[in-house]
Amino acid sequence: MKKIRSLSKAKIDEISALIGESFWDYPYEEGEGGLKPFFPSKEAMTEYMKSFVIAGIESGTFYCTDNGEGYILGRVDTIIMRRFSTQTRR
Repeated sequence: MKKIRSLSKAKIDEISALIGESFWDYPYEEGEGGLKPFFPSKEAMTEYMKSFVIAGIESGTFYCTDNGEGYILGRVDTIIMRRFSTQTRR
């Protein structure tokens, strides 16, 4: 995992669009809707997700995989510890 310290506006837009689309297009079960019912459009969802991407970069809590194929927002030390803890309980 690599901490993302800065990105171009174009890259922030690209990542935000991918995240927004994944939430918007997710095949929810009957009666579920996730965040989708709260937004009038996919573009609005993307703008909302962009605020998380920017906040994560500014707060130092936005990370990507080594090749940039995945992103996560949070404290990596906490995430790794939770994952380790879950694996050792099995």
